[in-house]
Amino acid sequence: MIPSVEKIRFSSGLFRLLQVTTPGTKKRLFSTGGWLAVVILLFFLLPTQACFKKKVVPSWVTTASVIDPDYYTGIGFAPKIKRQKDHVQRAKEDALNELASAVSVQIRSSNTWITIENNDGINEDYRSLIQSRVNAELEKVELVQSYEDKKGYWVYVRLSKREHEASVKNRKVQAAQKAMSFYELALKAESSGDYRQAIVSYSHCLDALGLYLNESVQLQGSTVNLSVHPFERINSILSRLELSSHYDRLSAVAKGRMNVLQLPVQLRDNNQQPVVGFPIVLWYSERAIAEPQQRSNSKGEAFFAMPVVQSRKDSELIVVSVDVQALLAEASVGFEVRRAIQAMPVQKLTIPVELRKPLIRLEIAENQADAELLRNIVLPAYAEALEKAGNLVGVDNKYPGAAVDFRYRIACASRVLGQQSGIVKVQVAGNIQVYNISGQLISTTPISPVEGSHLSVSEAVRQAYQTLAGQMEKRYLF
Repeated sequence: MIPSVEKIRFSSGLFRLLQVTTPGTKKRLFSTGGWLAVVILLFFLLPTQACFKKKVVPSWVTTASVIDPDYYTGIGFAPKIKRQKDHVQRAKEDALNELASAVSVQIRSSNTWITIENNDGINEDYRSLIQSRVNAELEKVELVQSYEDKKGYWVYVRLSKREHEASVKNRKVQAAQKAMSFYELALKAESSGDYRQAIVSYSHCLDALGLYLNESVQLQGSTVNLSVHPFERINSILSRLELSSHYDRLSAVAKGRMNVLQLPVQLRDNNQQPVVGFPIVLWYSERAIAEPQQRSNSKGEAFFAMPVVQSRKDSELIVVSVDVQALLAEASVGFEVRRAIQAMPVQKLTIPVELRKPLIRLEIAENQADAELLRNIVLPAYAEALEKAGNLVGVDNKYPGAAVDFRYRIACASRVLGQQSGIVKVQVAGNIQVYNISGQLISTTPISPVEGSHLSVSEAVRQAYQTLAGQMEKRYLF
């Protein structure tokens, strides 16, 4: 009997042999090897549709950008590079950057720039705020689709304009509420004359706005523009502060002290009321002083210790100003706020320091056995060296009647070290004491021992003093 085939069916290029039997006997039509041959034959004769179906490229891959009135969009691409597996991440970053650029353009077109005297540096700071703000607000970006082939990887992302606007509005309201609390504290401090606390609180107000400094920020029902008014109030306070001193100029002798040991400075407002607890800083053109920062006391006064003058110039300069930088460090505000406030003009107190060359009187200490040699050999050489260094030097009756700034008193003594083969060796040693105009001893410098040798003691001593005279220029200029 010819076997009957109950059912053979093919679907979508795939075959399915359900059952082949003979009635009654239920014997298989094919052996195992026969089945294998049938499968192989069908595999080659009836290829599946999936094997030969061409991959469809999304339309957004071939376009420069996607325009959607309801979304900010971004398309990113990254090529596949051998032995690198970061193409997916790079494509996502590229897409986000394109989307962020679209958001940034929208922010720029709707903002009022806050500037102070057209300071380009501050403008640049505000531009950087936009990028920081954009990065912070890209929190609801959704991945629409991705595509890849052998060459690269594409990513399509978008951000709902409606959701983004609602999120920004909420963030802005929260920032404004926080800023307003600081603004109210600042107003109270300013009205009570506590200008230090007022500036600190106004700075906190601006810092609370964070990413919205470059646009108008107002709470509903309020007329206060929180990104503008705090700057205006700080600028107004700084313009009201006035520094003064009893000294409009100072004088000093080079290598000496100025005519005042402590410089008094007063800080008042335009109503001549003392400004208390405000930081004041002093700048000295020659070098930094030990304590350049002070705070005004209950009378609005500050005192700065004046240094010993080392300069050999004809003049130096002292500049005193309110220390805005110290206030902002106390407030711990962001860079953009700090830089904008530091750009505001402040009144500075300028005090010139007139310098003159010191008059030095050279003297020989009392009861010197070698006084004649000191006067004839050492003192002339020492005076010449000091004058070359820019000093006025008086010896004996030179500059009679002039007020002496420093007195250099020289003391020396000689002693015989020994004699050998008729040659006498001697040594001279001593010190130089310096006294100021008040007669106070301000320094003592030892004279390093020098030696002389000759057939006679007197000539050996003379030779030692001549050697000492030659050393005065190199060792004892102070």
